[in-house]
Amino acid sequence: MEESFEKIKIIIKNLNKTMKYIHKKEGYLYTFLFFDIIWCYIRYGITYNEYRIFEFYNLDSDRRKTYISKRKYKKIRKKLVSDEIINVIEDKELFLRRFKDYINYDLRDINNMSFKDFENLAISNKKVIARSPNNSFLSSYKKYDIKDYRSPAFVLDDIKNKKLFIVSKDFKQNKKLSEIDDLVIVNIVSVVNGNNIDLVSSSIKFKDDNKIISGNINIKKNYITGHLKDMNGHDYDRIYNEFEIPYFNKVKDLCTCLARELEEIRQVEWSFIIGEDEKIYLIDANVWNDYIFSQTPEFLKNKIGLMAYYKKVI
Repeated sequence: MEESFEKIKIIIKNLNKTMKYIHKKEGYLYTFLFFDIIWCYIRYGITYNEYRIFEFYNLDSDRRKTYISKRKYKKIRKKLVSDEIINVIEDKELFLRRFKDYINYDLRDINNMSFKDFENLAISNKKVIARSPNNSFLSSYKKYDIKDYRSPAFVLDDIKNKKLFIVSKDFKQNKKLSEIDDLVIVNIVSVVNGNNIDLVSSSIKFKDDNKIISGNINIKKNYITGHLKDMNGHDYDRIYNEFEIPYFNKVKDLCTCLARELEEIRQVEWSFIIGEDEKIYLIDANVWNDYIFSQTPEFLKNKIGLMAYYKKVI
């Protein structure tokens, strides 16, 4: 019982916070916002957080119908992603083996390495990247600069303690992307649509301390559009509007090839690092769950969501 009351208190607190934010931004009355949020939850299955990010307070009913909520996306995902074969991408060791011909960099499992092998890797490259075999690259990776540790043995101990068993040398990222961050992940969502491969959404992501920052990429124009956003959908304090992604056409071509290779999973989010000399590194594949960010109105044409597209596909 106490647990239920605590959950209700958190919901009321966050709902109030949402209404304060919109009131301050747009001037709408609290009474209007309260009843409109309740109505949108009943009519469209939209949470108060989605209501704020999708800017439903500024949309008419016809446009509201075009947005995919968390509740609706669960149904869409079931049609596109089979639970029976999802382990192909969720098991990262299995994924890395399946796509070894597309992964043009050396990956090692520290469980199969001698200490001497790891020491040679660390000393010769000065920096290494370690990641979890069970989680996405972005959520689990850590960079290790050998000079920050007393010896490679201390690096290895930390990697083992954090269970980041897959290691590689550090990536030499394209210099232009290094203007944004020292490691920028480029993501593209592919959908198998009959005989076609559709690229439906694209983003950059990078870490700022413990926060993950996202930026929308216009797939046709190959550049970042609008504001970067933090994990709560708020504007980030740096702007890279119309920042062109280097070699993005090459990334799109590779993404299409990968989607053909894995047609049994109809929708996949592929992750890449763009290196120097036009090198494209495939680093991950995941079930796409960033549909809220991709439906931020400033990224959409005429503020129309993704529902119409998915109705056609399904």
